[in-house]
Amino acid sequence: MLSLVNKHELARQVKENKFVNVSSDCFNLKGNFDDFSQLTQSWENMPPDPQFGQSSAGARYRRYSDFEYNPSDGSLRQLEHRAYFQSKKNNRYVGGIQRHFADFGAEVLKSRILRSLINIDFEIYKGTLDSVLHDQIWQCQIHQIRIEIKPGQEVEITPEGIHCDGYPFSGVHFWGNETGSM
Repeated sequence: MLSLVNKHELARQVKENKFVNVSSDCFNLKGNFDDFSQLTQSWENMPPDPQFGQSSAGARYRRYSDFEYNPSDGSLRQLEHRAYFQSKKNNRYVGGIQRHFADFGAEVLKSRILRSLINIDFEIYKGTLDSVLHDQIWQCQIHQIRIEIKPGQEVEITPEGIHCDGYPFSGVHFWGNETGSM
């Protein structure tokens, strides 16, 4: 997890700058080689994102689910399937559309690595909030996205512009950086 010094410094940066970049040398993830391998494999069986719109240059694959997260014990409870929605104000590209993506399966939800990442995010967020909110159950949305770009092509990773879901906190974790062909 995060050291106490890192946690306070990262929360200070979020308060001051509205974002923070956290490098991998600032935290430890729980898990073993098999855990990393299984989570990495989970990116290989996601359905395509039908709203990506740049199929001549590449493809985007996605999973999405809503959860309740309890910071007191780190538990994560998947909620019933629901559409993902962003306002047109937050997303000019596909805002105003009820988008349905495949839900997370048990193989991803059981991942100790995923749980570690979520716990790290909340450790940082908690440092920006009044302590009465530290043990409250949070509703959160988790996306898993893979983008493939055809050789010699360029795509807009986020065609909607600077990422904004309209929520008070957001964490983005990059997993792997492979070059290859489609």
